[in-house]
Amino acid sequence: MLEKKLISNFRDFVIDKSDYFIHNYKNQKGKNRWNIICSAMDWITVGVENINTIEFKSNNTSELYKDILLLISMTDVILESVTQLSRVIPDATNHIVTSNNIFSRNDFCDDLKHFKHTRAVFGAHPVNLNPSQNKDDRWYAAWPYQGYDYNYDLQAYLYPLDTDEEMKIFGVNIEEIENYSKLIYGNLVKLQECISLEFENYIKRLNKVTIEYSGNVLEDINLASDKVKQRLPNTYIESRLNEIKLYFNTISTLDVNKDVVNFFLRQVEVAFENIKESIQKLDYSDVEDDKIFSPTVPQEYQYEFNEYFSVLEGEYVLHEHQYFETISNVLGDYVSIRNEMTYNEKKLLINAGLCAMNCKEDVR
Repeated sequence: MLEKKLISNFRDFVIDKSDYFIHNYKNQKGKNRWNIICSAMDWITVGVENINTIEFKSNNTSELYKDILLLISMTDVILESVTQLSRVIPDATNHIVTSNNIFSRNDFCDDLKHFKHTRAVFGAHPVNLNPSQNKDDRWYAAWPYQGYDYNYDLQAYLYPLDTDEEMKIFGVNIEEIENYSKLIYGNLVKLQECISLEFENYIKRLNKVTIEYSGNVLEDINLASDKVKQRLPNTYIESRLNEIKLYFNTISTLDVNKDVVNFFLRQVEVAFENIKESIQKLDYSDVEDDKIFSPTVPQEYQYEFNEYFSVLEGEYVLHEHQYFETISNVLGDYVSIRNEMTYNEKKLLINAGLCAMNCKEDVR
């Protein structure tokens, strides 16, 4: 059995840092190595799940062969996936654990070569074997059988092409294949350590570069947006910056709304300061500010607000005018919203009104 938590932990780590991996691996000199990571994680999962279903219950040669073939094939899938990850992740090849003592009868003195030959004999291409990589060294496997050598669970005769060669017997031992799969699969721990160190070094390196802001809100919003894309893209942060930019670019046309809007913009500016700090530290985990970007809506009117927020995002919603009337009445004690206003101004006033409603102090 292979511990599924190894690939689960590895996948969780990569997903948690997916902004970094997509940013740094999606286009490396025209090569999308992020896709390699995703593919490898998927197929390691497939390999682990399939290996863990094998029970080796039957003594029937055909049934036993099918189970062994599945074990060999899925071990090879894990092996190739781990190999691909080690090629993509910097310095990982120096930390991959290999072996030459798992297979007891190993003519190759190398477990990788022995395993690849086992895979060839019992599944991949038994009718075209070339163990020495010499073009004249050709062998052909007979069908598998259960012999009298108890070191093997299945054996096969290997017929030589060369008339001077004698027939050989080659066998497979289930426990040895299982041990080899555990060794290869266990490299995920080392690979995760490598990418974790890579991520930490990346953060440390960029943290040494201080972002210099001008003090002009709109200029600083544009700079922050550029820095997010350059340093560590994050869709949540980028959407929040776009929203902040919208608020500061929108003119409130009625003087009666001035105090509430100014109060709201001060809260938005505080939220922006938090975002700037998170961009500098490259740590977006604490950026929430739900009271600004997702303010509490009166429970009895949640449907109307949600529908009208969809309108403000450009969606067509039936009964739009009806929802607008309800919202303008609910927020009437805080802001005055008119139907002829632009969607941007309505969005500003609705959020400012909700902010004032949820605030305990009098902002008017």
